[in-house]
Amino acid sequence: SSRPRTRQCAGFTLVEVLVVVLIVAIVSAVVIVQLQYNSRHAELTTLRYNEATLNQLISVYKNDHFGLVPEVKDDTLPQLLAATDAAGNIGDGPQFRFGPYVIDGEMPVNFRTRSSRVAEIAVYPPAGYQGGGWLYHRPSGRIVADHKPGNAFKALVEVPRSDGLTPSKD
Repeated sequence: SSRPRTRQCAGFTLVEVLVVVLIVAIVSAVVIVQLQYNSRHAELTTLRYNEATLNQLISVYKNDHFGLVPEVKDDTLPQLLAATDAAGNIGDGPQFRFGPYVIDGEMPVNFRTRSSRVAEIAVYPPAGYQGGGWLYHRPSGRIVADHKPGNAFKALVEVPRSDGLTPSKD
């Protein structure tokens, strides 16, 4: 008597498995690069937004206080963080009717330096890295994000030009 023939199932060859692994690796590499770019772009966008917001708040403070601008004390701008009177004094009560301008009571973090420290600078725009979060030029009432060494200062201020496919080198 003859044995019934069984059909053998052919598995994947080593070449087919390697091709699939290679395709998955290429797609993963593209996705990881894009995620890293999107994360850096989101941080830079947030930094620019915070910088613009702080400049607007200083402008509102200046208008409310007859041309006075906030002063740096203890590495921050306390007059933006608390209620003030018309002379810029911090306190409680009906005469302290201005502010707080920064609602959560803390300066925003500069994501590039991981600091919310405010340093007063003598010249605007700043020439280089100061080692902090924000650089404040009191005579002009302007505040800018500090930057780490090696990053061009203008890279924090200018919008990067990109085709959306290639990460910019900022």
